[in-house]
Amino acid sequence: MDTKNSEKFIDAFVTIEMFLKDYLGGPNVGFSQMVHMAAPKHPVFGTYKNEAD
Repeated sequence: MDTKNSEKFIDAFVTIEMFLKDYLGGPNVGFSQMVHMAAPKHPVFGTYKNEAD
């Protein structure tokens, strides 16, 4: 297994995990609010916004 590729995958997974935790009400609420305002009508983010509100 290529170590560089696995590291990239882990980094991407951790980034996504951190984003989801933050988006679903993590410690950095400001970031979630920015995403809500930036993409309120996005098909995916819009659904999250509606559920969160």
